[in-house]
Amino acid sequence: MNKNTEFSNKTTLIVGLVVWAVVFTVYNLTKAPTLSFWDCGEFIAAAVKLQIPHPPGSPFYILLGRIFALLPIASDLAVRINLLSVFSSAGTAFFVYLSAVQILKMSLNPVRDFLNQLIVYGGAVSSAFLAAFAITNWNNAVEAEVYGLSMMILTSVFCLALLYWEKKGTFFSDKIMYLILFITYLGVGVHLTTFLILPVISFYFVIEKTTSKNVWYLLGTFFLLELYLIFAFSSKPNEISFYIPTLIVFLFFLFYVFSYEKIKPVYLAIGGTLLVSSLPVVGDLLNASGNSSFKSITSILPIVGKLGFASLLLLGIYFFFIYWRSRTTKDIKQHHLIASLFALVSCLMVLFLFPTHGFDAYKPFFILTAFLILLFLLRFAKQINWLNLIAIGGVSLVMIGVKPFFIGMLVVSILIVGLGLFKKIPGWKNALMIVVVAFIGYSTHLYIPIRSQQNPIMNENNPGESAQATIDYIERKQYGSMSMTERMFKRRGTWQNQFGVHRHMGFWGYFQNQYGTNKVSFLPFFIIGLFGIWEVVRRRASIGVPLLLAIFLASVGLILYMNFADGTRINPQTGQDYLEVRDRDYFFTPAFIFFGLAIGIGFAFIVHTVKEWAGKRIKNLTIPVTAASALLFFAPILALANNYSTASRANNYIAYDYGWNLLTSADKNAVLFTVGDNDTFTLWCLQDVYDVRTDVAVVNLSLANTKWYIKQLPTNLNVRTSWSEEYVDRMRPYRDQNRTYFGMSDQVVSEIIKQNFANRPINFSVTVPESRWKYYGKPIDSLMSLKGMVWRMNRSGGGPKVDVDSTLAFLSNPERMRLTGIDDTTIHKDATTMRLTKNFARTFIRVADTLQKAGLTEQAEEIVERAVKKVPHALDALYYLADMYSKNHSEAKLLNLIETSTRGDINILKSYLGRLYFRTNQHDKSEAVYLDLLSDNPSNRDAFDDLLRLYFDKRDPVKMKQVVQTWIDNNPGDPQMNDLLRSIDKEFERIKNNPEKR
Repeated sequence: MNKNTEFSNKTTLIVGLVVWAVVFTVYNLTKAPTLSFWDCGEFIAAAVKLQIPHPPGSPFYILLGRIFALLPIASDLAVRINLLSVFSSAGTAFFVYLSAVQILKMSLNPVRDFLNQLIVYGGAVSSAFLAAFAITNWNNAVEAEVYGLSMMILTSVFCLALLYWEKKGTFFSDKIMYLILFITYLGVGVHLTTFLILPVISFYFVIEKTTSKNVWYLLGTFFLLELYLIFAFSSKPNEISFYIPTLIVFLFFLFYVFSYEKIKPVYLAIGGTLLVSSLPVVGDLLNASGNSSFKSITSILPIVGKLGFASLLLLGIYFFFIYWRSRTTKDIKQHHLIASLFALVSCLMVLFLFPTHGFDAYKPFFILTAFLILLFLLRFAKQINWLNLIAIGGVSLVMIGVKPFFIGMLVVSILIVGLGLFKKIPGWKNALMIVVVAFIGYSTHLYIPIRSQQNPIMNENNPGESAQATIDYIERKQYGSMSMTERMFKRRGTWQNQFGVHRHMGFWGYFQNQYGTNKVSFLPFFIIGLFGIWEVVRRRASIGVPLLLAIFLASVGLILYMNFADGTRINPQTGQDYLEVRDRDYFFTPAFIFFGLAIGIGFAFIVHTVKEWAGKRIKNLTIPVTAASALLFFAPILALANNYSTASRANNYIAYDYGWNLLTSADKNAVLFTVGDNDTFTLWCLQDVYDVRTDVAVVNLSLANTKWYIKQLPTNLNVRTSWSEEYVDRMRPYRDQNRTYFGMSDQVVSEIIKQNFANRPINFSVTVPESRWKYYGKPIDSLMSLKGMVWRMNRSGGGPKVDVDSTLAFLSNPERMRLTGIDDTTIHKDATTMRLTKNFARTFIRVADTLQKAGLTEQAEEIVERAVKKVPHALDALYYLADMYSKNHSEAKLLNLIETSTRGDINILKSYLGRLYFRTNQHDKSEAVYLDLLSDNPSNRDAFDDLLRLYFDKRDPVKMKQVVQTWIDNNPGDPQMNDLLRSIDKEFERIKNNPEKR
């Protein structure tokens, strides 16, 4: 190793460690000081006490989390687990940086001087910071979730793969390959997302390093075609127009042809026909604009597109004929072949849109995939390491299932040993080592059945019950669902919503907001990222194609694989639609990380281009001009600044307080029914980690739909039932003779009440819908009374009511009801937090309503005022307070509320002022308020109704008719108002003729 190389490696490491330290510091400053909502509480409790969380269990994360729980790095156990994410996610930034350095050095082949060092290290640091401060990755980095560790593993594998490719053929290359396979399968024990990169980088292990770039292009085409097949086979009839695939091919065609300095005429011909056949998409965009003046253009574009498509097909056949004929001469028309492939592949993709829809595409897809793989292998047989391919193919069956994985390992091991010993094929030991290290990495899954058999309190799915139970658990069949790969072909949402902007699941909606950007400012970042990918593909296909495929698999691939529900597709079994219950952006974290890497690389290529231009045109100013363009490397500051407040969990104790308030509200030794993740996992964490109210048995009604959980009620939760395990195995949802539906959880609630009500309290969390308060199908509302944040089941009846004394004592004691930080504007509160904490305000309102009815007006106002102050985003409390002031004639208080309120609709608050004036016979003031509201919004129906009521009370038909006519003029789509005008005339005519019946 020469001194220049050694110095370069030292510089690379030093800069990388600085990157890690900076990112670690930011993450550490913004980490959660305790548990967070969703799965965090469950994972913390599972790690601290080595328990079994929800499938697939994340065994390596739990084991590593246990180690972090033992380290004296923080006084709070939850913080220690949070630090695992902080440490790991900083590691992700480090490996992104190293990957970018590798890519830029291999793509640019720079001579080591100041400007080239600036370009390489500046681009790499920019990549690392963009990936680190992308909002989704940052959110995962500061709380106890599996994604921080899984992303570090994924990016480390990608980085090692680049190093392997650079060193392939040396003494250490096989050792690097073993390490990559081991880490990958270790990562499967964290989250299956870590496996995402293996199909891409495995080509490094099976293809010779001397392989031409055209082979890499074909590999990329194969992967992209596979994604397209899933897209086409899972589409509904006529859901995808013919020009969509031609548009996709056209975009990739542009990437390809612009890699040449001079474009060949054959490519101009194909490009022109691709463009014409894609023109109907312009019509779609014009139609979406709503401008009818484009109607004549949009009506003809589909015809033009079809003519273009026909021309494309003919050109493709013609160019392939020219290529085939040229093979008999020395002048082989290679460009004609490539041009024909672009044309014919696009036509083939259109053909795939028209299979017999409604058939099960799962098996046909794999058959077609196997056929395409076979064609590729036969074509490039001499450039493939067959033993490595066999080994990797066998262990890759983990994506399909546990049984295929173990069978595959056994079969390929026997095959490899046989070929090595009997056919004397060299390299068989290396291939066998691939299987061995994959098995060792995957072996952390043995934790699941071993620990489950010891029956910890949290033992979800009871996977230790049998080998099949373990397999079902690892394959995520908690609720009896089909495998994820099979479910890909049964779409649960429209393509527009899954790929676009849609609540809780639209990919582009998340993508455009990642780097401190919005839908407008993201566009230059997106273009620069594409430019970076294109440059790497053009300069070094063996590096660029895997990077491109990694981004596609992490975005398009995961959109297809996860198949998120958008609430528009009806389940044929339940007859209901389904929308994802929370934002699913975290599944796309690899895409956001890799694209951040691409943006930084794009910056580097831009600066490199400026340097090359300046060196030719203004040589004396090369350094200052290049340095000025290097300001692009500071772009991550935008992500850091704009995402900081949103990603920060510093001083956020809301999840802890939420669980605390539910648990401490419960009666001693109570059975407490909860319904979702956030009102359950937070409670588990407080009980298992903080020893808060361990006397309370938390029964989750969602899990109560599963038989394994029902069996655990008496053993793990000490909740009495009379059911044997054999009885539970026979349980089914049913309808009684009155057609009343009894789901599994309905039966569980009734059985628990029956067996436990006599000797222990029965409580329902305020999060449980009142429709679930049933005992053998009969409502038990009359037996319920509110105590703090739970409903207590009583014997006295007369409910539902509020236990005013105990609930007031709870609400007024800050040590009992904790509301830390909910009113702190510096603490970011996402939609989930806002929704959950509104339950606190509703509890205040319920108590205030009881006090108000009892005539304790002043006390009622005080309790709602506290709700508005402590939970300011709960607008129902704000409007309830305004309504109270209005009904209690508290004019000064209402005026002050209107003047000082920074939330809610000011017009709604003013409407309560108008009603106050009406109630106190200040009709002129009331009229002025309503007229002002209607002037501001002529479609304000509440103000209109109140003003009409005011005029009716004053017996003023002229103004009544006037206000109705004004309403009709401003709201012509309200046909009932003409009938109202006639009714007004009739009513006042009646009053006029019968004054004594006024």
